[in-house]
Amino acid sequence: MKNKHDAIVSRELFEQAGRRKIARKRSKTVQFSNAFSGLVYCGDCKRVMTTTGGSNKEERKLVCGGYKQYGKMVCTNHYMEYGLLCQIVSEEFEALISLSEAERKELVDKLEAYAKNRGHPEEKRAAAILRKRERQIERIIGTLYEDRVNKVVEEERFCKLLASYEEELREIEAETDARKQTTACVWKSREESEQDVDRLLNELRENRIPASDLLHQLIDRIDIFQLRKDPDQKNNQILTVRICYRFEPPGSKKA
Repeated sequence: MKNKHDAIVSRELFEQAGRRKIARKRSKTVQFSNAFSGLVYCGDCKRVMTTTGGSNKEERKLVCGGYKQYGKMVCTNHYMEYGLLCQIVSEEFEALISLSEAERKELVDKLEAYAKNRGHPEEKRAAAILRKRERQIERIIGTLYEDRVNKVVEEERFCKLLASYEEELREIEAETDARKQTTACVWKSREESEQDVDRLLNELRENRIPASDLLHQLIDRIDIFQLRKDPDQKNNQILTVRICYRFEPPGSKKA
């Protein structure tokens, strides 16, 4: 009840937290949508890679979450252009465009079988990790505001840390939404499986990256490693990208 108990936090801190929640709600209007949300990991530190940059894919980069959160003690500051990953995945899927009728049937069978095994422990653990990290960040941000009010942290440092943590929260929200959409898309009939295969092939023919739900049907994870020197040509560097499928798509080699 108002004015009946001593305040736990100051009015200034309370109002600042309220403004932060409003700002987060407005941020959902951002146009960019990461089709690979929840799929891309750093091949070196095994942590998820998140996007950063502008509002379209030409400006976005996938960065190592380990370095972003903990710095050099965990990994290095490396990244990959989002558009380049789109190109690599598109080229990897090219073989699917020219599937024979028998191969198309095989793909339908595999997608249908995968749909029946939804909700396995690995996916549940991944969702739990996201929820845990979200709660951790909320607590960290609350402490950050307290430190600001108590003059423990300088304003410039406060703004940088707040922007970083809120960006991570937005990424977690986007990944959580993508997982919910994927989980909700469970085929109930053979006909629906065939329709989704047709949708996948049509998107590939039109040189579009398949929708996130279709990517999650086909791909288990994508590992992106740090750039390494080419042992044969010293001036060149090698970027290794490993695509691991949930099953072996017809006409494609499993990673």
